[in-house]
Amino acid sequence: MKILVSGATGYLGRQLIAFLSKRHSVAGLCRRNIESDGTWLQINISESDWHKKVNAYEPDVIINTVTCYGRNKENLSTLVESNVLFPLHLLESVLDRKSVFINCGTSLPAQTNQYALTKHQFVDLAKSLLSSSKINASFVELKLEHFYGEHDADSKFTAMLIRKCLANESIDLTSGVQKRDFMYIGDLLSAFDVIIRHLSSFEKIDEIEVGSGEGISLKEFAELVRRSTGSNSVLNFGAIESRSNELMFSCANTARLNAMGWSRKYSHEDAIVEIVRKEKK
Repeated sequence: MKILVSGATGYLGRQLIAFLSKRHSVAGLCRRNIESDGTWLQINISESDWHKKVNAYEPDVIINTVTCYGRNKENLSTLVESNVLFPLHLLESVLDRKSVFINCGTSLPAQTNQYALTKHQFVDLAKSLLSSSKINASFVELKLEHFYGEHDADSKFTAMLIRKCLANESIDLTSGVQKRDFMYIGDLLSAFDVIIRHLSSFEKIDEIEVGSGEGISLKEFAELVRRSTGSNSVLNFGAIESRSNELMFSCANTARLNAMGWSRKYSHEDAIVEIVRKEKK
């Protein structure tokens, strides 16, 4: 199978390319040429003919991982460019093909923040675009929960928490009562593998929830990280005020994934140990 992955320089894009290139023919979209082991094809989107190169590659599956979270105080236009306009251009470039466009979306409600709003806006536009019976492409929205893993960016809550605990630093946190579904990258990659193998079972426009299936409070997770890393960090719960529109519970229903044969392999304890081991290499 020929798979195109956008966001080849991002965390999820890099992980997917390394994982999928062992099983499929893979091409990656990137804004600059990057070092490669030669197992996948690079397509630079800064070049004016990148759309033609995408079509020439003839992908069976397109996985869009391009995302701007707004964590670095990017303005709204930047979020719209990354989360709406770019994936829309990419989708439009393959409408005439019988390709499956897999979008890495979010489980967060649209009203949570501008990141979530722009991610939902793209999905609405994509569904409108593909609703015509004349369009050959199909669309699968992945409602992703929070995933984490080794070598992730410090801007991620989980990566920050693990590294500060390893450094025995004091950490300011909210009360931590809100519950989230944290999914280790190894389990996420195996979920992608299962979804790709079962694409024929999806509707032309479809969605699936992707997460560990376990909701855990931020307080419990932070305390687990401290224990698992043997840290002396002081966890200052309540030092940071929660957002006024804070989502108090988010957890994936993994019944559909489980029915396809997927199951979670890594507990949080196992995942944290694996992250520490790999980052020490």
